[in-house]
Amino acid sequence: MVLSYAGQQASGVTYWKRDPEHVEKAFVFGGMPTRNGVTAALFVQSGFTGVPDVFSGESNFLVAFSPHPQPEKLTDGLGDHYEIMQTNIKRFAIGSPIQAPLDAVLLIREKHNLRPQDVERIAVHLPPGPTAGGRVVDNRNMPDVNLQYILAVGLLDGDLSVEAAHSYKRMNDPEVVRLRQMVSVVLDPAIDTTKTTRQAVVYVTTKGGTVLKEPVLHVQGTAGNPMTNEEVEKKCIDLFESVLGRERSLRLVEKFWNLERVRSMREFRLLLTAGS
Repeated sequence: MVLSYAGQQASGVTYWKRDPEHVEKAFVFGGMPTRNGVTAALFVQSGFTGVPDVFSGESNFLVAFSPHPQPEKLTDGLGDHYEIMQTNIKRFAIGSPIQAPLDAVLLIREKHNLRPQDVERIAVHLPPGPTAGGRVVDNRNMPDVNLQYILAVGLLDGDLSVEAAHSYKRMNDPEVVRLRQMVSVVLDPAIDTTKTTRQAVVYVTTKGGTVLKEPVLHVQGTAGNPMTNEEVEKKCIDLFESVLGRERSLRLVEKFWNLERVRSMREFRLLLTAGS
Protein backbone atom coordinates (compact mmCIF):
# COMPACT_ATOMS: atom_id res chain seq x y z
CA MET A 1 0.00 0.00 0.00
CA VAL A 2 2.93 2.36 0.66
CA LEU A 3 4.18 1.66 -2.87
CA SER A 4 0.67 2.20 -4.18
CA TYR A 5 0.44 5.69 -2.71
CA ALA A 6 3.98 6.50 -3.82
CA GLY A 7 3.15 5.38 -7.35
CA GLN A 8 0.21 7.78 -7.46
CA GLN A 9 2.63 10.68 -6.91
CA ALA A 10 5.43 9.55 -9.21
CA SER A 11 7.23 11.48 -11.96
CA GLY A 12 7.37 15.16 -12.88
CA VAL A 13 6.94 17.51 -15.83
CA THR A 14 10.10 18.69 -17.60
CA TYR A 15 9.29 22.40 -17.61
CA TRP A 16 11.79 22.54 -14.71
CA LYS A 17 14.39 23.06 -17.46
CA ARG A 18 13.08 26.61 -17.89
CA ASP A 19 13.87 27.65 -14.30
CA PRO A 20 16.57 30.37 -14.61
CA GLU A 21 17.78 29.72 -11.04
CA HIS A 22 18.11 25.95 -11.66
CA VAL A 23 16.38 25.25 -8.32
CA GLU A 24 13.16 23.50 -9.38
CA LYS A 25 15.24 20.64 -10.78
CA ALA A 26 16.42 19.82 -7.25
CA PHE A 27 12.81 19.53 -6.06
CA VAL A 28 11.73 17.34 -9.00
CA PHE A 29 14.82 15.09 -8.82
CA GLY A 30 15.20 14.75 -5.04
CA GLY A 31 12.76 16.73 -2.91
CA MET A 32 9.47 15.56 -4.40
CA PRO A 33 10.30 11.81 -4.53
CA THR A 34 11.56 11.92 -0.95
CA ARG A 35 8.53 13.83 0.29
CA ASN A 36 6.17 11.52 -1.60
CA GLY A 37 7.81 8.39 -0.19
CA VAL A 38 7.57 9.68 3.38
CA THR A 39 3.98 10.80 2.81
CA ALA A 40 3.05 7.35 1.47
CA ALA A 41 4.52 5.68 4.56
CA LEU A 42 2.72 8.12 6.90
CA PHE A 43 -0.61 7.49 5.15
CA VAL A 44 -0.42 3.75 5.71
CA GLN A 45 0.95 4.15 9.23
CA SER A 46 -2.11 6.30 9.98
CA GLY A 47 -4.50 3.60 8.78
CA PHE A 48 -5.15 4.55 5.14
CA THR A 49 -6.12 1.61 2.91
CA GLY A 50 -5.59 1.33 -0.83
CA VAL A 51 -4.86 -0.91 -3.81
CA PRO A 52 -2.41 -3.60 -2.63
CA ASP A 53 -1.08 -4.72 -6.05
CA VAL A 54 0.45 -1.57 -7.56
CA PHE A 55 2.66 -3.58 -9.97
CA SER A 56 -0.02 -5.97 -11.29
CA GLY A 57 -3.68 -6.03 -12.28
CA GLU A 58 -5.68 -3.52 -14.30
CA SER A 59 -4.15 -0.05 -14.89
CA ASN A 60 -1.10 -0.85 -12.79
CA PHE A 61 2.04 1.26 -12.33
CA LEU A 62 4.19 -0.63 -14.84
CA VAL A 63 1.61 -0.50 -17.65
CA ALA A 64 1.30 3.25 -17.17
CA PHE A 65 5.01 3.72 -17.96
CA SER A 66 5.65 1.03 -20.58
CA PRO A 67 3.61 -0.80 -23.25
CA HIS A 68 5.74 -3.92 -22.63
CA PRO A 69 6.71 -3.97 -18.94
CA GLN A 70 9.06 -6.60 -17.50
CA PRO A 71 8.01 -7.06 -13.86
CA GLU A 72 10.67 -9.73 -13.34
CA LYS A 73 13.27 -6.94 -13.38
CA LEU A 74 11.96 -5.80 -9.98
CA THR A 75 13.53 -8.82 -8.29
CA ASP A 76 16.50 -9.37 -10.63
CA GLY A 77 19.62 -9.63 -8.44
CA LEU A 78 17.59 -9.08 -5.28
CA GLY A 79 19.88 -9.40 -2.26
CA ASP A 80 23.05 -9.29 -4.40
CA HIS A 81 22.81 -6.14 -6.50
CA TYR A 82 22.20 -2.80 -4.80
CA GLU A 83 21.34 0.00 -7.21
CA ILE A 84 22.38 2.66 -4.70
CA MET A 85 26.00 1.57 -5.21
CA GLN A 86 25.69 2.88 -8.80
CA THR A 87 24.62 6.32 -7.60
CA ASN A 88 26.50 9.26 -9.07
CA ILE A 89 27.37 12.19 -6.79
CA LYS A 90 28.32 15.41 -8.51
CA ARG A 91 31.63 16.71 -7.20
CA PHE A 92 30.65 20.20 -8.31
CA ALA A 93 27.24 21.91 -8.26
CA ILE A 94 27.19 22.54 -12.02
CA GLY A 95 25.52 21.15 -15.14
CA SER A 96 26.43 17.51 -15.75
CA PRO A 97 27.98 18.05 -19.22
CA ILE A 98 30.56 20.41 -17.63
CA GLN A 99 31.75 17.92 -15.01
CA ALA A 100 34.18 16.06 -17.30
CA PRO A 101 35.67 19.23 -18.89
CA LEU A 102 36.21 20.77 -15.44
CA ASP A 103 37.84 17.56 -14.18
CA ALA A 104 40.18 17.71 -17.17
CA VAL A 105 41.10 21.39 -16.71
CA LEU A 106 41.84 20.89 -13.01
CA LEU A 107 43.99 17.84 -13.79
CA ILE A 108 45.95 19.77 -16.44
CA ARG A 109 46.38 22.69 -14.05
CA GLU A 110 47.77 20.39 -11.35
CA LYS A 111 49.93 18.15 -13.56
CA HIS A 112 51.59 20.96 -15.50
CA ASN A 113 51.46 23.77 -12.92
CA LEU A 114 49.44 25.69 -15.49
CA ARG A 115 48.78 29.36 -14.80
CA PRO A 116 45.86 31.29 -16.34
CA GLN A 117 48.28 33.74 -18.00
CA ASP A 118 49.96 30.82 -19.82
CA VAL A 119 46.80 29.82 -21.72
CA GLU A 120 46.30 30.69 -25.38
CA ARG A 121 43.12 28.68 -25.98
CA ILE A 122 41.11 25.72 -24.68
CA ALA A 123 39.21 23.34 -26.95
CA VAL A 124 36.66 21.15 -25.22
CA HIS A 125 35.70 18.06 -27.24
CA LEU A 126 32.33 16.63 -26.24
CA PRO A 127 30.22 13.88 -27.83
CA PRO A 128 27.53 15.15 -30.21
CA GLY A 129 23.84 14.54 -29.62
CA PRO A 130 21.32 15.75 -27.04
CA THR A 131 22.22 13.11 -24.41
CA ALA A 132 25.77 14.45 -24.04
CA GLY A 133 24.45 18.00 -23.59
CA GLY A 134 27.29 19.87 -25.30
CA ARG A 135 25.02 22.49 -26.84
CA VAL A 136 23.10 22.92 -23.59
CA VAL A 137 26.14 24.28 -21.73
CA ASP A 138 27.75 26.31 -24.51
CA ASN A 139 27.83 29.99 -23.42
CA ARG A 140 24.58 29.87 -21.45
CA ASN A 141 23.46 32.89 -19.44
CA MET A 142 23.35 30.93 -16.13
CA PRO A 143 26.81 30.59 -14.54
CA ASP A 144 26.38 27.02 -13.26
CA VAL A 145 25.50 25.73 -16.74
CA ASN A 146 27.95 27.93 -18.68
CA LEU A 147 30.93 25.77 -19.66
CA GLN A 148 33.17 28.70 -20.57
CA TYR A 149 32.58 30.46 -17.26
CA ILE A 150 33.06 27.35 -15.10
CA LEU A 151 36.34 26.42 -16.79
CA ALA A 152 37.62 29.99 -16.43
CA VAL A 153 36.90 30.04 -12.70
CA GLY A 154 38.32 26.55 -12.24
CA LEU A 155 41.52 27.59 -13.95
CA LEU A 156 41.81 30.73 -11.83
CA ASP A 157 40.93 29.18 -8.46
CA GLY A 158 42.16 25.62 -8.84
CA ASP A 159 38.79 24.50 -7.43
CA LEU A 160 35.12 25.49 -7.63
CA SER A 161 32.95 26.53 -4.71
CA VAL A 162 29.16 26.56 -4.78
CA GLU A 163 29.27 30.35 -4.45
CA ALA A 164 31.60 30.76 -7.43
CA ALA A 165 29.57 28.34 -9.54
CA HIS A 166 26.46 30.51 -9.16
CA SER A 167 27.98 34.01 -9.23
CA TYR A 168 26.46 36.25 -11.92
CA LYS A 169 28.72 39.04 -10.70
CA ARG A 170 31.87 37.06 -11.33
CA MET A 171 30.75 36.19 -14.86
CA ASN A 172 31.56 39.81 -15.73
CA ASP A 173 34.93 39.97 -14.00
CA PRO A 174 37.46 41.11 -16.66
CA GLU A 175 39.89 38.24 -16.01
CA VAL A 176 37.06 35.69 -16.16
CA VAL A 177 35.70 37.23 -19.37
CA ARG A 178 39.19 37.07 -20.94
CA LEU A 179 39.50 33.36 -20.18
CA ARG A 180 35.93 32.60 -21.24
CA GLN A 181 36.70 33.94 -24.70
CA MET A 182 39.49 31.38 -25.05
CA VAL A 183 37.21 28.37 -24.54
CA SER A 184 35.46 26.70 -27.47
CA VAL A 185 33.19 23.65 -27.65
CA VAL A 186 33.78 21.00 -30.33
CA LEU A 187 31.11 18.33 -30.84
CA ASP A 188 33.36 15.41 -31.74
CA PRO A 189 31.78 12.30 -33.35
CA ALA A 190 35.05 10.42 -32.85
CA ILE A 191 34.44 10.16 -29.10
CA ASP A 192 33.30 6.62 -28.20
CA THR A 193 30.09 6.84 -26.16
CA THR A 194 29.49 3.11 -25.71
CA LYS A 195 30.52 3.33 -22.04
CA THR A 196 29.31 6.81 -21.10
CA THR A 197 28.15 9.98 -22.85
CA ARG A 198 29.22 12.33 -20.06
CA GLN A 199 32.90 12.48 -20.99
CA ALA A 200 35.29 14.94 -22.59
CA VAL A 201 38.70 15.44 -24.11
CA VAL A 202 40.24 18.84 -23.34
CA TYR A 203 43.10 20.41 -25.30
CA VAL A 204 44.86 23.38 -23.72
CA THR A 205 47.23 25.29 -26.00
CA THR A 206 49.77 27.41 -24.14
CA LYS A 207 51.24 30.68 -25.35
CA GLY A 208 54.47 28.79 -25.92
CA GLY A 209 52.67 26.53 -28.42
CA THR A 210 52.53 23.40 -26.25
CA VAL A 211 49.29 21.39 -26.49
CA LEU A 212 48.22 19.70 -23.24
CA LYS A 213 45.63 16.95 -23.70
CA GLU A 214 43.49 15.41 -20.94
CA PRO A 215 40.73 12.84 -21.63
CA VAL A 216 38.15 12.12 -18.92
CA LEU A 217 36.07 9.00 -19.39
CA HIS A 218 34.65 8.55 -15.89
CA VAL A 219 33.86 11.82 -14.14
CA GLN A 220 34.89 11.95 -10.50
CA GLY A 221 31.82 11.21 -8.43
CA THR A 222 30.43 8.56 -10.77
CA ALA A 223 30.39 4.84 -9.97
CA GLY A 224 33.45 4.38 -12.21
CA ASN A 225 35.44 7.03 -10.32
CA PRO A 226 33.82 7.59 -6.91
CA MET A 227 34.57 10.49 -4.60
CA THR A 228 36.30 9.84 -1.30
CA ASN A 229 34.43 10.34 1.97
CA GLU A 230 36.46 13.49 2.53
CA GLU A 231 35.43 14.90 -0.87
CA VAL A 232 31.75 14.12 -0.23
CA GLU A 233 31.98 15.80 3.16
CA LYS A 234 33.70 18.87 1.67
CA LYS A 235 30.91 19.32 -0.86
CA CYS A 236 28.19 18.87 1.78
CA ILE A 237 29.70 21.50 4.07
CA ASP A 238 30.12 23.88 1.13
CA LEU A 239 26.41 23.47 0.36
CA PHE A 240 25.21 23.66 3.97
CA GLU A 241 27.37 26.41 5.43
CA SER A 242 25.83 29.48 3.83
CA VAL A 243 22.40 28.48 5.18
CA LEU A 244 23.16 26.63 8.43
CA GLY A 245 26.50 28.10 9.51
CA ARG A 246 29.82 26.32 9.97
CA GLU A 247 29.28 24.75 13.39
CA ARG A 248 25.82 23.34 12.64
CA SER A 249 27.01 22.04 9.25
CA LEU A 250 29.84 20.11 10.89
CA ARG A 251 27.48 18.65 13.50
CA LEU A 252 25.04 17.64 10.78
CA VAL A 253 27.72 15.88 8.74
CA GLU A 254 28.95 14.08 11.86
CA LYS A 255 25.43 12.82 12.52
CA PHE A 256 25.13 11.59 8.93
CA TRP A 257 28.36 9.58 9.27
CA ASN A 258 26.92 7.98 12.42
CA LEU A 259 23.38 7.48 11.18
CA GLU A 260 23.10 4.00 12.70
CA ARG A 261 23.35 5.61 16.16
CA VAL A 262 20.48 8.04 15.56
CA ARG A 263 17.50 6.96 17.65
CA SER A 264 14.95 9.28 16.02
CA MET A 265 14.98 11.38 12.86
CA ARG A 266 13.69 14.23 15.04
CA GLU A 267 17.32 14.68 16.11
CA PHE A 268 17.92 16.24 12.68
CA ARG A 269 15.15 18.81 12.92
CA LEU A 270 17.00 21.55 14.80
CA LEU A 271 20.15 21.00 12.75
CA LEU A 272 18.24 21.27 9.46
CA THR A 273 16.03 24.24 10.33
CA ALA A 274 17.49 27.44 8.93
CA GLY A 275 17.68 30.29 11.44
CA SER A 276 17.05 28.12 14.49
